[in-house]
Amino acid sequence: YWERPDDLVLRQAYWRDPLSDVQGMLSSDLIAYYNGAVAEPGMIDPFVEDNLKPAAYELTLGPNFLLEGEEGVLTPERPWLELPPNSVVFVSMQERLVLPHYIVARFDLAIEFIYQGILLGTGPQVDPGFQGVLSCPLHNISNAPVHLQLGYPFAKIDFTKSRGLEAARSAGELDNVKTEEELYAAAAASQLGGEDGEPVKLINRNIRWRQPIYSTSYAGQKRVRSSLSELQGQITAFTGNISAFDEEIRRIRRFGYAGAIAIVLAVVTIVITLAELDRSYVDAKVGSVEKTQPKAAAQVQSATAVSRLQTEVAQLRREVTKLTLELRRKHP
Repeated sequence: YWERPDDLVLRQAYWRDPLSDVQGMLSSDLIAYYNGAVAEPGMIDPFVEDNLKPAAYELTLGPNFLLEGEEGVLTPERPWLELPPNSVVFVSMQERLVLPHYIVARFDLAIEFIYQGILLGTGPQVDPGFQGVLSCPLHNISNAPVHLQLGYPFAKIDFTKSRGLEAARSAGELDNVKTEEELYAAAAASQLGGEDGEPVKLINRNIRWRQPIYSTSYAGQKRVRSSLSELQGQITAFTGNISAFDEEIRRIRRFGYAGAIAIVLAVVTIVITLAELDRSYVDAKVGSVEKTQPKAAAQVQSATAVSRLQTEVAQLRREVTKLTLELRRKHP
C-alpha cells in the first residue's frame, strides 16, 4: 500500500498555490480544500471526514511495525499491537500523503497515548513535496503495556504554508509548467528563482514511495531495542545481589553480636577463674609459710604473691578492654 498508486494525478495546484494570499497553519476547511485541489485521489488518502479536526488531521495506525527488532504485520484477524513496558516500536501510518511543494507538515502523538506513557519524537517535519507513507518510533516509558489497534487514530498531523515557490509564481516562472517533471527540470536549470534570487530547492524524489520504517532495513538497524529495557534487567540483577549481600551482612552481624558477647563472657569467666586460682594459691602458700617460717617472713611472702596477682589481674583487664573495643569496631 506504500507504493505509488497507478491512478495518482498531480494537478497544477500541486506546485502553483491557488490560495497564495493565505498563510499560516491550515484550518479544517483549508485542509479539506487542498486535499481535493492538489491531487487525485487526494493530499491524504484515504481521507475520512471524521478524522478532520479544527486545525489538524488524525492519522491511523498502519499494518507494518517493528517491535524490539522483530518485524510484524497487523491484520483484521490480529489487529492489536502491544507495546511492552520500556520497549521501542516502529510503526507506520495507514494514510498516504501527497504534500504540495508549498505545504510543510508536522505530526505528533495523540494526547491519550501521551497520558499512557508513550513518547514520540517531538514534531517530526515532513518536507513540502513529500509523497508516501509515514512511520515513526514509539517508546513506552511506563511500567505497564499499552495497546494500539490497527486503523485507530493515534497521531495528529497539521499543515503550514511555505513560501517556497511563491517568488517563482509571482514572477510567472510557473505559468508554463504543466507537469512535475517540468518543474524539476526548471529547478535543475536554475529557472526557478526564490527570494532575492536564491534558487529554490525541491524535495529529493528518490525518497518518495518507500516502504514504511525503511531506515530499519539498514545494516544492524533491525536489532534496535530499548536501552531502558536492558538497563531494567541489569538493575533487577543488581537488586538481587544487593538483597543477598544485605542478608549476609545481617547474618554476620547476628553471629558477630552473639560471638562477641560469648567471647567477652568467656574472658570474664577466665579472669574470675584465674583470680580464684591465684587466691587459692596464695592462701595455700601463706599457710605453708606460716608453718615453716616466722610470722614476719610469712607476711613478706604473702604481700609479694598478692602484688603479683594484682598485676596479672590488671593485665587481663586491659586485654578484655582491648578485645571489647576491637569487637565493637568490627561489629558496630
